[in-house]
Amino acid sequence: MSGVFLQTMLLKMSLVELARKHVWWMSPDEALENPNLVIASVMNRGTLKDWAELKKLKTDDDLRNVLSCAQAGWFTAKAWNFWHIVLNHYRPEDVPPRPTRPFPPGVHYEAHDSLSARF
Repeated sequence: MSGVFLQTMLLKMSLVELARKHVWWMSPDEALENPNLVIASVMNRGTLKDWAELKKLKTDDDLRNVLSCAQAGWFTAKAWNFWHIVLNHYRPEDVPPRPTRPFPPGVHYEAHDSLSARF
């Protein structure tokens, strides 16, 4: 086996393990059909060790891309702010709002983010 092939296989195995750990409601193969979901899940709930593993696999530009195409519910307020500050060097007041889901006409909903109120 060539060194490049072996390195590629090891990186894929790392991503499969991250998918298994952080997108537990899907099989790793299903989760990897949407790699941005896997990456966002690691960014959102990962440990420092998980983030270090992710950094071996993806560049800062890849992580910024995940933030720019994130769907509603992928990030907590805390993780959303953290990654925008770390990757984009934003001041906290300049972090854009998290993605939201539209509600059907006539349906009104007031969000309550109880965790963000404590931090």
